[in-house]
Amino acid sequence: MKRVYVYREDCLHFKVRFLVWQRGIWCVVAAFAYVVISLCV
Repeated sequence: MKRVYVYREDCLHFKVRFLVWQRGIWCVVAAFAYVVISLCV
């Protein structure tokens, strides 16, 4: 029972980490686009 609980918690951590990573990627993309637009304009 305890092993299943640990597994589920690990799965939850993975989902949270994935969402944070995805958001981080979007922040980098947005910052890069902002710099490119600033240079072009």
